[in-house]
Amino acid sequence: MAQHARLLDRVEHENEDSIDDAHFLTWPVPDDRWGNMPADRHGQAGVLSFADGHAESWKWRCPKPFKHKRYRKRVESPADLADLRRLQEATLPVANFIPQP
Repeated sequence: MAQHARLLDRVEHENEDSIDDAHFLTWPVPDDRWGNMPADRHGQAGVLSFADGHAESWKWRCPKPFKHKRYRKRVESPADLADLRRLQEATLPVANFIPQP
């Protein structure tokens, strides 16, 4: 299980305007779009649970508004991209992933 200590299991708080089903979608690198948006209402932070059972509070570098309920939202700034990349690094990689328009 040690190799899975950094494998994301769930995002505890999804932005309330982004909720559309029972899972939190994150596309792998190199995609630069949010599938679902994490919540930032607790001091611009969110709680993430990992496969080994531990949880972490992550402070987002950029606010996470979900404007106009638009899914597949492109990142808005370098700080927003850094947040997305951090989340993507905690998910399983997908070999030969090709982002869709």
